[in-house]
Amino acid sequence: MTAVYNVTLSPFSPMFTYTPSRDGPAATTWNASYTGATIWPQRPDVFGDGEVVSEPAGRAYRRTQAVHSNTALAFRGMGFILCFSTNGAHYTVDTEPKLAVTTASRDQAKNLCGVEAEDAVFAYGLEDGDYTVTMFVAADAGHEFRFFGGQIGIDVGDSVGSTVVSSNTIDDSAEGWDKTVAPTFPWDDDTRQHTLYNTTSTFNCGYSNSVTISRAFTNASGIVLLGEVWRDSHSFSILLDDQPVREMDATSSWADSQAVFFATGGLDPSAVHRVTLVNYAANDPDCTTENLTGDREQRFCCLSLDALVLLRGTGTNAGDSVSGIVGTNSVSQVASSTPFEEPTQNVATVIHRVNIAVVASTVIIGVIILALVGFLVFFLIRRRRQTSGRDKVEPHPIEYLRPEHRMSVMVEAPWSPPPTMVPAKGSLTSLLLPPAGGTPQLRTDSPFTSRHPGKASGPASVTSSTASSTPMVQNRMTEDDLQRVFLYVAARMDSQTADQRGTSAKTYPGALNSPR
Repeated sequence: MTAVYNVTLSPFSPMFTYTPSRDGPAATTWNASYTGATIWPQRPDVFGDGEVVSEPAGRAYRRTQAVHSNTALAFRGMGFILCFSTNGAHYTVDTEPKLAVTTASRDQAKNLCGVEAEDAVFAYGLEDGDYTVTMFVAADAGHEFRFFGGQIGIDVGDSVGSTVVSSNTIDDSAEGWDKTVAPTFPWDDDTRQHTLYNTTSTFNCGYSNSVTISRAFTNASGIVLLGEVWRDSHSFSILLDDQPVREMDATSSWADSQAVFFATGGLDPSAVHRVTLVNYAANDPDCTTENLTGDREQRFCCLSLDALVLLRGTGTNAGDSVSGIVGTNSVSQVASSTPFEEPTQNVATVIHRVNIAVVASTVIIGVIILALVGFLVFFLIRRRRQTSGRDKVEPHPIEYLRPEHRMSVMVEAPWSPPPTMVPAKGSLTSLLLPPAGGTPQLRTDSPFTSRHPGKASGPASVTSSTASSTPMVQNRMTEDDLQRVFLYVAARMDSQTADQRGTSAKTYPGALNSPR
């Protein structure tokens, strides 16, 4: 059974994109908000200019009153949920590729998303693959649309027993992270947020494609990369193995703290993978000079890492534990992990089943091949016999009697009748030898029909107009004729005997005249 791990995404997760912008006035775009905070913060008072600072309280959400806006989620997985409250605003959901999306009832939405969300859409049981879900919103000041984030289900291999997934969380402070730095911006650590894993994070505010942090890992079918969203979080990129670069944006006016930066499943647990964060995005080269107010000349664009979670189904037999290993720039280090439960099937059982399947397949294929060969041999022999039978012609015996007593026979030699005697197309004809001085007749009944009394031999239609007026001559020898022949033969034999003995021959009344 496939193990599916559900990953909860807060609305400030950079896996969500927001258009026209990620955070701004609600009347024209999306606005980052909390259910327990009434003041939308500007910037913290880091420059001493007295700006209002408000801390998060309650549940985070994004709201909009804009006429046209949208939010999108691109992921690899087997299902998703989006949580929101329309408050009378209109929305449509589009997926790529096209999916059957279900709209939840009010009670279902609260069970799936929490009491703050009144609506939800979802799709479960998908094939593991890449999907993009986009929600288009049309709102106004009296019908504010509120978005509370959602959830995705990722494939982390097979499960066995009651424990579906084994996991291992590698903290940002663990050994084995490979770091590269810009000349004046080294990596630093922070312990200010208690919501972070192990209350620590590692960050860098040098916005450059040379500022990276990465880690190699193995024995995992899925990962969840956790980061920290705070007021200086903006554009960055994520790379996994040789997959396309994912350009992300975590802009927020709040210190939102821990968020899912990236999550995916369907990985090969036997391979060594590498995940890399880069504090730069090619689609936002001017991150440090955007949205500045007053006399400011620059803003910080920072990247903060919290932890990496490695996941694997308990039935995936790829190693003893999920492990994070280092890359090429430092000494190998396996992070602490929890051993997997042993699969219920051992390797010998699996091999035995495979061997049975191979033998059975071989036997079936052999039987099919023998059957085909036998059929081919039978077909060739039968065809050869039929061909030899057609080539062999048996002549009809002909009795040479006197012309007036000649029997009618089938003509074997080719013969071309006059045009008036050519039969209609499709009929079966044979030519009969007529009596002396007679006219040839055409027979249309089949020579293979029954000759038994009481059984019809088929219609005897005549194709020639002249033949229809002349009756069919019945050339049969009568009993009288046979008697005369026998007497003639006897007279001849007696005549020859008498000549030899010198006596006179006997005479037979009714015999044929002697040729003498």
